[in-house]
Amino acid sequence: MFETIQQAFDITGGSPTDCENDGPARRTRLAIVAMLAAGIFAALFGLAVGSTDTALAIGNVIKVPLALLLSSVFAIPATLLTLKLTGRPISYTNFIVSQSAALFTGALVLAAGAPVAGLFYHTSTSVGPWFSMGIAHAAVLIGFFVLVRGVVTRREEGTSKTALLIPVGIFSALQVIALIQLISLASPILPEVTPYTMGADGLVSSVE
Repeated sequence: MFETIQQAFDITGGSPTDCENDGPARRTRLAIVAMLAAGIFAALFGLAVGSTDTALAIGNVIKVPLALLLSSVFAIPATLLTLKLTGRPISYTNFIVSQSAALFTGALVLAAGAPVAGLFYHTSTSVGPWFSMGIAHAAVLIGFFVLVRGVVTRREEGTSKTALLIPVGIFSALQVIALIQLISLASPILPEVTPYTMGADGLVSSVE
């Protein structure tokens, strides 16, 4: 089990690891472990940002990982269909591994920023929410970078990078949209009301 967790860290590096050559079943197992580990790291972030309220912190241990993992799961079916329709520029399992690596890395960013986020919530009346949302935005951007790098290095031999634009774009857009709505359903996550509390409706109204 420890070896599999170590391999989950290895896949964040971008280049395919040796264990990925063992076949689709091994890649699928690796992706599942990476996603479950991502849930644990996301729970740490939820615990930190809700630490000023015991009930909120306990709820976040469940809500934050679920929102993160379900947003990814909701985006996968349409993405796999897109891969099929675009000639499968990358195998299904290789895409899932790349996606799980992105999720894992994003969750690592959340966990890394969790201690400082918790500190601000206990020592500042205004910085905590801004810092927490900044960490969350950074996690999304870094996760996207890892996803792009992963699919590029794992694409089928002879496939151009541009062939990956549509499936990567669809997956990323759907996951972000789903994540925003799931955050709305799970709110409150932060003690304060944020632009994401009302989901897509809130973001649209704030733009207007």
